[in-house]
Amino acid sequence: MSIDNFLYELENSKTLSVETIDFIQTDDEVGRLLVNHFKKNKNRDLALKLLERFSEIRNQPYPNGYDIGIEALMLSAYILGLHQNIEDCLKIWNTKTIDFDTFCGFDIQLVVFAGVTNTIDYLKTLNSNESEDALKYIEECKISGDFNGIEIYFSENQSPWFI
Repeated sequence: MSIDNFLYELENSKTLSVETIDFIQTDDEVGRLLVNHFKKNKNRDLALKLLERFSEIRNQPYPNGYDIGIEALMLSAYILGLHQNIEDCLKIWNTKTIDFDTFCGFDIQLVVFAGVTNTIDYLKTLNSNESEDALKYIEECKISGDFNGIEIYFSENQSPWFI
């Protein structure tokens, strides 16, 4: 499968095939290729669809336990974050909090892609349980130093560990 085939299926199908999910999770180059594609071809709607599809799969695994891994979820969140729309931080937070494993394994740094202060300020303007939970957790992470060196995490010269 190629990146073009994957993007076509993502854009034109209601679900992703098992083969496509396997491609995303086993091909060592797919993350780098997708990130490069979205950096050159900004398409927030498609990036959002990627995060939503992966989150849906995680919420309702395929029969026989077929599932989407945390690294694939983080890749989709990173790609959405490249588009720098602050309102997407809550969508990424919702992905982080799908289940216990995602909460523990999904990097909190992805939620604050637009900057820690900007994200905190934005979340303070919202009035929902999820925004309050995200705000509280992010503020705790900030105090504990989880965001020290965040500029390296989002550096143009370096990719996060899961890509």
